[in-house]
Amino acid sequence: RSPRRGRRDDRARGARRTASTPTKYMRLVGLHALTLITPLRDYQETDSFQLTYKPAVASGAPQSDGYATHGSEDATEGRTAPPALQRYAYKKGKAIVFGSRFEHSTEPGAGDEGEVHAYLCFTFGTDDQSKWADIAQTLDTQSRIVQHPDGELRLSALGRAIEAALRDLQRGSGGGGAEHLSSVDAHVKR
Repeated sequence: RSPRRGRRDDRARGARRTASTPTKYMRLVGLHALTLITPLRDYQETDSFQLTYKPAVASGAPQSDGYATHGSEDATEGRTAPPALQRYAYKKGKAIVFGSRFEHSTEPGAGDEGEVHAYLCFTFGTDDQSKWADIAQTLDTQSRIVQHPDGELRLSALGRAIEAALRDLQRGSGGGGAEHLSSVDAHVKR
């Protein structure tokens, strides 16, 4: 099978106040979709505003889904403790690539003296149509236009909501556009 480019988008960040660690893709996606992120240049601010992530740490036999368990064994209680957060510092000419179950976030911080940090972000996936429903659950909320396994470019759920909001605004119906975008926002937060 040949890889398909699901989406390409430019990410620009001026500041981030809080960190969260969303998981990219559902567990079933595995390595059928990958995301690549690289900065457009080296930035002055590197003490914050980088990538924070939770590493996968094998602590025994694979789970029934074939993935290793996360965390490390806590000898005092016999429980699996969450792994410590790790840090990836972006550097021009280098990229990070990840698949499903990669929990990550941009660190809180801001560009030096208001400097905006811009990144290229590419998502690549399989051309196996049977995997698309699981992949689309992530891509539908992150990109406006997505190339499907058959090679056709289509609007994602986000793209359809943006188009509906624009139509409402053009018709002068006012608040309807905001309603469409709110439904996408609610979907993203699930």
